[in-house]
Amino acid sequence: MTAGLGIMTSVTESLIVPTNLIPRHINSLLVKGWCLSDANLYAQSPEYAFSRDVVPHIDARLVEFAYPGKGVVGKPPKNVLLKAASCFWQLACGLTDREMQMELAKNLFLREALGGERFTLSERTIWDFRNRIISHGMVDAIFNPVTANYMKKYNADFSTIRFDATRFESNMKNLNRLQLMHAVNRNFLLELKKSGSSLYVELPDGLKTRYGAEEDPDKKSFASNNRKFGGKTTYNREDDLSLLFHKFRDTPGVPGLKSFSDLARVFSEQCAVEGDEKISVWGFEAPKVRLKTGKEIPGSAMQNPSDPDAGFSRHKGQGYSLSLMENVPPPPEDGGIRGISLVGAWKVTGAQVPDKSFIPDVQEAIKKKELKTKVSLADGAYSGQEDFEAFKEMGVKHESPVTVRTPRGGGEGGENAKITLDQFEADGAGEITACPVGREAKTTFEEKGKLVKFRAEFDRSACSECAKRYGCPVKVLTSGAVLDYTSLDYGRAVRLKEQSDPRWQKGYSPRAGAEAMVQKGKNVVCPEGQMKYRTGPKVSGIVAVGVPVMNFMRANHYEERLANHRRKQDNQKNKELGAARHALNRRNGIPETAAGGKNRWNGLAVAGMESKNPLDVLKETAGGARNSLDELKEAGGGAPNPLDGLGAAA
Repeated sequence: MTAGLGIMTSVTESLIVPTNLIPRHINSLLVKGWCLSDANLYAQSPEYAFSRDVVPHIDARLVEFAYPGKGVVGKPPKNVLLKAASCFWQLACGLTDREMQMELAKNLFLREALGGERFTLSERTIWDFRNRIISHGMVDAIFNPVTANYMKKYNADFSTIRFDATRFESNMKNLNRLQLMHAVNRNFLLELKKSGSSLYVELPDGLKTRYGAEEDPDKKSFASNNRKFGGKTTYNREDDLSLLFHKFRDTPGVPGLKSFSDLARVFSEQCAVEGDEKISVWGFEAPKVRLKTGKEIPGSAMQNPSDPDAGFSRHKGQGYSLSLMENVPPPPEDGGIRGISLVGAWKVTGAQVPDKSFIPDVQEAIKKKELKTKVSLADGAYSGQEDFEAFKEMGVKHESPVTVRTPRGGGEGGENAKITLDQFEADGAGEITACPVGREAKTTFEEKGKLVKFRAEFDRSACSECAKRYGCPVKVLTSGAVLDYTSLDYGRAVRLKEQSDPRWQKGYSPRAGAEAMVQKGKNVVCPEGQMKYRTGPKVSGIVAVGVPVMNFMRANHYEERLANHRRKQDNQKNKELGAARHALNRRNGIPETAAGGKNRWNGLAVAGMESKNPLDVLKETAGGARNSLDELKEAGGGAPNPLDGLGAAA
């Protein structure tokens, strides 16, 4: 302590800086023995922002629930907060467990941010801690206060929000259907063999060797008698799958095995039983099955036994879908900078789940966090009229381009161009009053819950002779000409009219930033382009840490922008003061030095701003009279001075 105080005294005395003018956090480091330059570097580092805005707000008390029991096994560790903070920093820097171990050992700034204690964590400890908090589903509760702190600290404006979704791949191998059935059959046979059950002994040896559960003495296993894995084979894997499923589904103890659950799931998703026909498989009778077509298989079907929660989308592919919502700060005023943008809600689903499933989570976040949202921006995947009406009930104007078209005709072009519902004239209640040509209509409606069905009737003879009848959605029947539509169709038509307005397009333009947001979120949770974890709970746990990490990065960037803005303002003020000083010197007749600087009276001029320098004061006190040489000239009648006389004589 004495040495630290001595260093602080010497540094401050040499720089002639009073101790009470040094910031408190830098002064505390000087007391510990840090030099002033290192203390200033630490104060400007991300580690200091991490210790100030993240570490105090991590709710480490919840971590103790991940360590059940009070005995030797499962005892809560002493440095729970440090482990949770290390987990946060690891994801923020994109480090592996081994790299994080080295980071804790060598990064002195990080050690100071975590309390200044000298401690290390092994790879196993880091992995075990992360696995515990994820498996207990407490990650969001532990790190969510960090996001709440940033919202409160910067008073983030959520009056306008935007949201979008992206897909990222799971850490699994992509298997085709034949490879998938081979994998579940093999896993079940291996687990059945490991359990030591007599049921495994009763199975045919050929079935065991085919899937690698037993060594093939004749070297005629599946891998050796086929050109490649998943290529042309002499047997049907679906028959083996059917045999194992029907033979063991009613056997006590077997349905509880995880591998059998996967086998049963794959059988129900990939195979269909054809009637009561039986076939002989390895001497056993089993129902005859067929492989389902691609349209019959749901997107939630298992893709790989190692990650049963991953889904499949024909549009996105295999893996998971990540949805994020952030605020859109308003434009800056009076030469300021744009406010901070924070992620306020997130959701992880299988790739097969539609993007619009995120809307209820957004609405819940608006209500629960009291965000006072007025406008929401999203792409066409969130353009359902039901969602539009749900936001409207909350007092939020949902802006999303209509992708589901309203009733329209079948024309191609010219006079037969397609006519949509938004081109008809209607009143505020949704009842059509006239067609685009101007013919009147009589509209009736029928309410069915929240949905209202309308029918507009037109003159049949007039519609039959209309030049635009081939592009008109009005159907000409024997009983009359009618147009059937619903209140949802009418709502879409109204929105289509609004979207043709350039003012709407200008207000919708900030939605483009959502693409960069979800891509940044994907880069945080998947630094290498692929998720390092499997199964839905673990993936959700990593994203629950990744969202506060994104807000931490955004807060640091916002602080940098604030500092740069203040620096620019200070430079601008200095320029204005310099210009005023130049103008004042020119007015007072003070010359500039050869180096372009100002003489010693500038300080007095700037200090007084409007006051004159001492030379001007002397002139005023002399009554404007000239100096002594001028007086001699006047006395001599304008004759030159003695020096001039000498020059003339020479």
